[in-house]
Amino acid sequence: MPPLSIMVLGGGPPPSLTTPLPFVQPRYHASYQLYTSNPGSSIICLSAGTFHVPNLKDECGMPVTESYPCALYLNNLGVPPTSIHVDTMSLDTLGNAWWGIRTVEDMGLPKNVAVVTSDFHGDRSVFAFEWAGVGKGVEIIDRRVPDVGIQGEVLEGRRIREGETLSMYRNKREAYERLEDYMWAEHGLYSGEGVLGRLEGKVGEDGAEK
Repeated sequence: MPPLSIMVLGGGPPPSLTTPLPFVQPRYHASYQLYTSNPGSSIICLSAGTFHVPNLKDECGMPVTESYPCALYLNNLGVPPTSIHVDTMSLDTLGNAWWGIRTVEDMGLPKNVAVVTSDFHGDRSVFAFEWAGVGKGVEIIDRRVPDVGIQGEVLEGRRIREGETLSMYRNKREAYERLEDYMWAEHGLYSGEGVLGRLEGKVGEDGAEK
């Protein structure tokens, strides 16, 4: 099997550095299985955090990104540190995709990119990575896992929000062929205009006017 760049998407701050969220843990195990089945692969642990919930802090009071527990968990499963890359910058799914593809380019990692996330998050994540990969010669591989550890009204609410956000992504892609152009032009977490507008209460984190 060809080597992969395995993108492990975060799902929010975990309860502790060593305790993953229940619906995120299957992503770690699926990523490990892909890694062991495809020699020469690399794993990219994604997400510095989220706009919606504060990050954990360590004993020194410093923020602990979502990607740290992912790296620790995979290392404990047996993945060597040299095969793990840690994202300390992205704050949402579009940022995950941009940072992940940029890591593939900068580090010369495999162009076969496996996107590992939960089923409810799969459509939006794959769309984001396909958008981030425009013109970069990558192949996006959908490796979603079952929705374990999340159910009922919580799961239904996430699915509704996923659909709404995916619709927004599609509308933005009609205006911006490249993901990075949208992010730097108006995204509320990455562009100057968007960040200042969000701080002034004029836009949401996606750059949309309130």
